[in-house]
This record gives sequence, C-alpha cells and structure tokens, in this order.
Amino acid sequence: MMPSGDRNPDKVLVLTADHEVDRRILQQISLLESAGWDVNLYSPLGSCVVPFADGQVPASRPSPREAGNSLFRFTYRIFRGILGDRGVAAVVKRCVWRLLSGSSRFLDRFHTLSLQELKQAPRPQVIIAHDLPMLPMGARLAEHFSCPLIYDSHEFFPGQIMPWWESRAWKNLEKKYIGLADAIITVNASIAEVIGHQYGVAPVHVVQNVVDAPPGLFSAEKMLRTSIGLGHEERIVLYQGGLSAGRNLRAIVLAMKSVRNKSIRLVFLGDGEEFDDLKDLVRTERLDQRVFFHPRVAQDYLPFYTSDADIGIIPYVANCLNNRLCTPNKLYEFLAFGIPVLGTDLVEVRRILDTYECGCVVDMARPESIGAAIDAVFSDPCVLDAWKRNVRVARQELSWQREGVRWLEIFESAVNKMNMRDDKPARRVS
Repeated sequence: MMPSGDRNPDKVLVLTADHEVDRRILQQISLLESAGWDVNLYSPLGSCVVPFADGQVPASRPSPREAGNSLFRFTYRIFRGILGDRGVAAVVKRCVWRLLSGSSRFLDRFHTLSLQELKQAPRPQVIIAHDLPMLPMGARLAEHFSCPLIYDSHEFFPGQIMPWWESRAWKNLEKKYIGLADAIITVNASIAEVIGHQYGVAPVHVVQNVVDAPPGLFSAEKMLRTSIGLGHEERIVLYQGGLSAGRNLRAIVLAMKSVRNKSIRLVFLGDGEEFDDLKDLVRTERLDQRVFFHPRVAQDYLPFYTSDADIGIIPYVANCLNNRLCTPNKLYEFLAFGIPVLGTDLVEVRRILDTYECGCVVDMARPESIGAAIDAVFSDPCVLDAWKRNVRVARQELSWQREGVRWLEIFESAVNKMNMRDDKPARRVS
C-alpha cells in the first residue's frame, strides 16, 4: 500500500541509534519521500544528517519528540558529565557499561528509555528500526500503534568484538524481538544466513549497501591529486575512512617500504584516533615522500576525491564474526566511483571482487604481501585496465537504482500484508 495522496500523507517513523545518520538510512528516507510518505527520523541522542554524494539532503524532519530532553539523553548526559570521556574516567565508564550490558534486561530497558515520549507522538503507519539497539523500541511502538515493523540490521550486531557475556545478552535481546518484525532486512547473504540460522526466522531479505555515483562525476575535474600536490604520473593507492584501530593501517604503511615502483603513493583520506601514530610511523620509516594524509571531506565532495585514485585498499582485520562477514561501505563507494579494489580476504568482499573481476584479496596482516600485491597490480597495465573495465559493469549492477527498488518492494509487501490480515492476532511484547 502506498500513501493515499491526500493532504496528510501517511507517516513512517525511522529509528536509529546513530548520531551521524548513515547513507543507507538517508537513501531509504529519500525513496519513501519520493513515494509520498511523510518520514520522521528519531535518534535518542539527536541526529546529524550528512548530505548524499550529489549534495542533496532528504527533506525528512526529526520526530517532534527528538528535540525534547528525552530520558535517554538525560541519563546519557548525566553519566557522561559525571565521569567525562578521557583518562581514568573513560576506563571506569567502559567497565561500568561492560558490567551492565551483560544483562539483556538492562539493554532492553536502556534502549527503550524514550518509549513513553514516542508513544505521545503522532501515530505512524510504519516503523523502521535500524540495527539491534533500536529493535526493542521499534517492537514496543509497533505494538502500541498496531502498525507494521521493519527491522533493518546493518550487521550481525552480537558478532562484533565484545565480551562473551555482552554478546550473549545482545543475542537474547535480538531473539526476543526479531520474530515480531513484519520484514527483516540485512546487507548481504552471509549475514542473512547467520541471522536466519541463529533465530530461526525467514525470510531474511538482502538489500546491499550500494551507492550511485553523482551525475557528471566521470567528466568532472578531480580533486585529490591537486589538493596534496601529486601529478598524474604518480599512482595512488587510496585508503578512505576512519583512521581507527583494527584496520591494519600500520601494515599498509609498512608495505610501502617494500613497494619497488617508486611512482606509487599511499594516501589516507580521513581522520581518527590513529592519525598521530601513523604520522609518527611514516616519519620513523622515512616514508614522507610516499605516504600522504588528507583530512576527511564532506560526503558530497567525496566522489571527486575518490575517483582521482588508481586503486582503493580495504585492509580490515577479520577479528570477529561480524568483520568476517561484513561488506564495508567503502567497497561499494570505490566501485561506484570507478576504482578497483585490493581487499582483506573477507567472505563477501572476495565474492564481489571475484564475481566482477575488479580487484583481488590480499593478506593484509603481512606488509610484504601487501607490497607485492601493489607492485603486481601496477607492473602489468593490462590487469589494471581490465579491472577498470569490469568496475563499470559492477557499478551498473551494484547500484541503488536497483537495490532501492528491491527495498521499496519489501517495504510495500510488509505494509500490504499487515493491512490485509485483519484477523492477525495482536502483537505481543513481553
């Protein structure tokens, strides 16, 4: 069922725990608004909307309750204000959280602190809960408003790096609520299989985290080389994203010591807690002329930087189940913006690179292997040219124009089934 087209379009309430709302959510909101739905976005801590790659921002407004002093935000701010965010205080806060989060009851209560506020908001016709922390609230609101619930899991949340007792608590929480969703969606087939097997639910739909290149990208002037002073004769291996621990960033810096081709440059595009350590490593290893840093750029400018590289690198560490099964956003961005990829040997990364023959996987834990792979790519122009041709095919098939249609079909199907089943028993949340 689509909105009736009258002056008061049907409402969708989108729940996310993210402060900086990610591209997947924004693309869905844009689709819904184009189809005539009135979308309210709610985040317990307030949300920061990042523009699309083409500079457009969805017209969605925060829920009327988002601007208020929610109990969730009040509790969070008191906790943060008392303990602070650094030094011993940060350690204490992490320890307290680890202790409490071993209880699924605590997680349930904590992530539904804003429930009573949202029950006072205008009635939505559909609720979309993004990721596990928002599932309990989504389920309880769907029961209260007697409306469909769509659960969009961006990852296998309990499979992240965390103590076993916290992982168990999250699994228990997900098991409690996931069966109440009218549609379950995730980002790739591997995670869909794990979710289905773990909780005995089906179907688990797959809508990939793809992105489309902005119009005119491939004829527009590029920005990366100019901004860091590199010429067109120099070849760029690009890492873009957060400079965070657990991503083998030191390894790709050290790999440049063994790269024989002196025209190759490694560029980090992004910021993060590892920045200072990486800069120190570059100086210590005397790689100042081979490794460059560029600060994070706004999302609407990113394609014009990314597309100036020769190859992208995704060096994630497969140190937990979620990482082993993930499909990083950067993989789809590289392909959408015309860039082949060297990636860690992760299940879904390998599947995409092998299917489209637009890159290869490398042992990202060993600098020598990374260096050899980089040299191999640039030593045979035919290989790189073939990869770039294949990227054009990949970006046509791995597009939001395609995946967005699939997502909207799943959404409409869930709404229609709910509306057609008048005899459906009331949703029960214990």
